[in-house]
Amino acid sequence: VITHLAFYVGWPKAWSAFHLAKQVFNEE
Repeated sequence: VITHLAFYVGWPKAWSAFHLAKQVFNEE
């Protein structure tokens, strides 16, 4: 799903969003 979303919004946005999600998971 995330990979499909990446193609729609564009890689830069998807990568930054993935990085943000990664930080959130690390905090939890």
